[in-house]
Amino acid sequence: KINPEIIENKIRPHMKGRVIVTGKKDPVLGEKVVMAIELKDSGNPEGIRIVIGKSGLERHEKPREFYFVDFFPESSSGKILRRKLFEKINAMKGIAWEDLD
Repeated sequence: KINPEIIENKIRPHMKGRVIVTGKKDPVLGEKVVMAIELKDSGNPEGIRIVIGKSGLERHEKPREFYFVDFFPESSSGKILRRKLFEKINAMKGIAWEDLD
């Protein structure tokens, strides 16, 4: 089992914007690691391979798909509403690791 918080803490120092890591059902693997990236503050999504490389993630911790969203849904107190974010990314088509520039 992978702990999303550990992965997020390894990636955050190398990102300008906010990231959320979660698992997503996969017919082959059972579950795969995916990452949502908020574009509001991070600007251009290019260079994510470099960021992942710098993060020191183990092979099994590396996200397999990436979801670039304009903003993360938040409560009135500013807390990220993870469940709403997961619903949002489940309805989207992610970008596979192999397809990143």
